[in-house]
Amino acid sequence: KGEWWNWESAYIHGDEFTGLLESIFKKHAPDFDFYGNTAIGKDQCWAIIDDLKAIDSMAASELAIWLHGVVAKHGSITVLGI
Repeated sequence: KGEWWNWESAYIHGDEFTGLLESIFKKHAPDFDFYGNTAIGKDQCWAIIDDLKAIDSMAASELAIWLHGVVAKHGSITVLGI
């Protein structure tokens, strides 16, 4: 849509993202840039969702649910770095 931060956007605090969540994104999107913008395609997103579901964490579960809905609707996401 060419918009930033629309009603479908999700915000994850940097401290909560670094570590395990960041490593999952880097695993499936090798060009992931914590400080830049990274487009992540459908197949990469489904792989990220699978890894998130395997983690016993409320944050990972919530992110997997959000990501599933967005990818099902739009087919991809863009992660905006800090």
